[in-house]
Amino acid sequence: MGNKPNHKREKFNSADLIMAYQVATEYFLRRREDGGLEKQNKIAEEMGMAAPRFSEFLDIAWRAGIVNVIITPPEGGSSDFRELRNLELKLTEKLKRFSPPLVDEHGKNVRDHKLVRIHVVSSITHIDLDSGSKEDDESKNRSSVTAHICSRAAKEFYSLLKEAYHKHKQEGREPLYCGIGWSRTCERILNLLQFDTEHYPDLVVCPLIGIMGHKETPLDSNFLAFRLASILSGTSIKLPCPCLRPPDLNLEVLRPVKRALEEISQCKIGISGIAPAYYPNRAFHATPLARKMIDEEQFERIKKLGGVAEISCHYFDINGRSLPHQELGFVPVGVTVEQMQRMPRFMIVVSPEKEKILPAIVAIKSGICSDLVLSQKMAQHILDREHEEELRLRPEDGIR
Repeated sequence: MGNKPNHKREKFNSADLIMAYQVATEYFLRRREDGGLEKQNKIAEEMGMAAPRFSEFLDIAWRAGIVNVIITPPEGGSSDFRELRNLELKLTEKLKRFSPPLVDEHGKNVRDHKLVRIHVVSSITHIDLDSGSKEDDESKNRSSVTAHICSRAAKEFYSLLKEAYHKHKQEGREPLYCGIGWSRTCERILNLLQFDTEHYPDLVVCPLIGIMGHKETPLDSNFLAFRLASILSGTSIKLPCPCLRPPDLNLEVLRPVKRALEEISQCKIGISGIAPAYYPNRAFHATPLARKMIDEEQFERIKKLGGVAEISCHYFDINGRSLPHQELGFVPVGVTVEQMQRMPRFMIVVSPEKEKILPAIVAIKSGICSDLVLSQKMAQHILDREHEEELRLRPEDGIR
């Protein structure tokens, strides 16, 4: 909710307006860590100005429309928020039993389940997951909900990143390594990322997978890593090779590739979208095939081996097991499954398509996903006991 002065704008000379802008900037953008504002007389003294004069310029800033106020209702007071929070808790409780433990590089248990948090975003427009609505309306609705999902993911991921960064610094450790996947979902998240004025010079952002072809390079993991690092004043690395290689071609021995992979292996936090291994009746919607990174024969192998989900060009079956590279006929060049499993926080962001519900669950079963962002409709679909067999969420399907 925005609040602008509703009275007629007064006229002020340019010198007063410039000073009013400077005063307002100093006052409102110098908030303390607890969110409070500094005393006006303290800032006025630092600016070499009398306190009454400082107050006068603040008043001019308001009356001239330089300063506006945006008021957001507290989430805790909203019945919708309480409903969504209840969904998050129920869904976390249901899915945690399918999430294996987080272990470190020595095989030591870090926590009992990799899954930590689920974020449910309101489906403010109706999307019929069983496809009963018109195609055009469904597309518009999905776009609206997708924007809300990506906005929530941007907020939560930045919060995770900031917390991990400061913890790293307090412990006096090496730079914090962060990984980002490739996809339109990741691109949208970066477009919606809102951050404070803090810089993160000891942050290193890594692409989780190599180059995905020559089309739509803004969606490429290398480019997205560069963008995220630029936004946060960190540094990025580049993985200068294709995302897939034949099993008998060892690109990892090339010095630039080897160096990049060593840095990727140090990632402690990651973010990625997720995709079905294939879309029934829409084979060429499977991006690695559409981009000619794999051929028809390899695509058929994915289906034959029971592929359900794809994360960073790694394919998984319905139980969360990764499909063997040798049998698929290609090897992903980038982050490994084991490295994704060891990252303390790895966020999976799910756009609102019915075909992505099962892959989201597989991301949890595989031990990769610690933080899941999805729509309210998807959450309700997963919680509905009628879908437990279809989604392999029966009690006997849990971790033994």
